[in-house]
Formats: sequence, structure tokens, C-alpha cells
Amino acid sequence: MRLEFTSDWHRTDEIARAFLESSPIRNAVLITLLHARLTRPEPVRCWIAQDSGRTIGLALQSPLNDSALITKMNRRVARMIVQEIHGSGIALPGVLGDAGSAASFAAEWAEVTKVPVLVTRTSRLYEVRRVREPRMPEGRFRQATADDHALATEWAGNFASEGGEEIADVAATVERLITERKIWLWETDVPVSMCVGSAPAAGIVVVQAVYTPSTSRNFGYAGACVATLSQRTLSQNNRCVLYADIANPISNALYRRLGYEPVFEALAFSFGSQHMSHGMDASRHRT
Repeated sequence: MRLEFTSDWHRTDEIARAFLESSPIRNAVLITLLHARLTRPEPVRCWIAQDSGRTIGLALQSPLNDSALITKMNRRVARMIVQEIHGSGIALPGVLGDAGSAASFAAEWAEVTKVPVLVTRTSRLYEVRRVREPRMPEGRFRQATADDHALATEWAGNFASEGGEEIADVAATVERLITERKIWLWETDVPVSMCVGSAPAAGIVVVQAVYTPSTSRNFGYAGACVATLSQRTLSQNNRCVLYADIANPISNALYRRLGYEPVFEALAFSFGSQHMSHGMDASRHRT
């Protein structure tokens, strides 16, 4: 085995795209991130493990103060990547990946660095192949516009804070997502629920940041919002996935009712006393 480090998105794409797309649902978040960064670059660190010229696992960090996102990997690969990162003097805030791989990576990190690791989130990835339309509440589904910026910014900030997370510049992030036509709203007389859909990457759309303010919950608005976006995604011949916090039984029950089926469980660990954040890409959903 050998390990290659790169801080170039195009090199990452060159080496890792085929590997990531060989398991597109399992690697949906990494594929989506890679797709976005090729057109809107941010600093990146990527460690790619190869065996006889074949990619067998990778860890990616972008922005550079975020936790590492990792693919499925065995303990030997996890140890090799951890030793390389630690040997380079980089102090990762944490790691996020499928449950087994993230646990192995975190255990190796704790052993090498002698710092404590803590599970901060337990999530489940779901995919929907056929949407079961819920009983629709009154209202309509529409894309957010520039006129919705202030409200969407407030909701995005609430979404992050309720999940114990941070978004570096909420207003700028929301402005970009509105410009990219990724924020969707359910509205009656006024907007009552929000969700975000990623741009299709390798034929996959990730539904994120499902949020309904407390005064509008329990009316079916979030279900209508997610169901409509999911059906729209499938009708455009894309696959549709989302993450849900296992600790939130309301969200998990909702997504199962809409036809989402579990694929795998994921764990997020923080290392030491540092706080982990993935902002609008977080897996928590507020319905």
C-alpha cells in the first residue's frame, strides 16, 4: 500500500472519482463535496490510500478547520492515514464516516495522539426509490428567492444552533444557496418550512437542512417539503438520499413514512476539546 497526499481538487478528482462513484450512495456526501469544490474551490487536504494502483480509501478535509470526511476503510488503511496526518503535525478536529470506519479511525487517532475521542453524532443514511406522498397540507412548494434571504438566514442559523453546530458565515452561505437555486420552501400565506437540495453529482441529490420553526411544526409542512423535493429529484432521473440523526425519532419516522429506506449508519467523532462542524452539510434535520 501507498498513501498520496494532495491539496489540489483536480488531482483528487483524477485519483478518486472512479473509486467514489463505484459506491455512489455510500459516498454521496464526498461526491457532492468534490463536485461543488471543482467549480467553487476552497483549501483542501486529501489523503488517498492505494494498493497496486487501485484506490482503497481516502480522508478529505475541507475547509481546513473541519473534521475529516472518510470513505469506508479497514483498520489498516485507517492506521496508515492517521499516522500520516499526525506525523504531518495536523490536529484534526474530528472525523465523520460510516460507523465501522469512523470508529476505527477514531480509535487509531486516540492511540497515536493520546487525546480523548467522543461520539458527537449518530446518523443514518436513507435513500428513497419511490416516494409515498403524505397527506398534503395547504400551501405550495417553491424555490427560495432573494426576497427570502433574511428568513432563510434566520432559519439556517437556528438549524445549526439547535444541532450544536456552527456555520461560519450564515448569510453568505444562504445567499450562495439561493443563487444556486438549492433552497426550497413550503409556504401557506408565508413560508413555513425549508429544505436544501444539492446539485446532482454522479446522478445523486442529497437533501439537507430540513427545518421548520417551532410555531409551524406538527402540521405536515416538513413532510410535504421533503416529499415534493424527493419526487422532483426522482422524476429528473436522479437518486435521492438524506441523513437523519438517529437520536431524533420524529425525523426518522417521517422519512420512513415517505418511503426512505436505511442504507447504513454513520458516526461523527470529535477529537480532544475541539468542536466539530459541517454547517449546512450537517446530517441533523429539524422538522
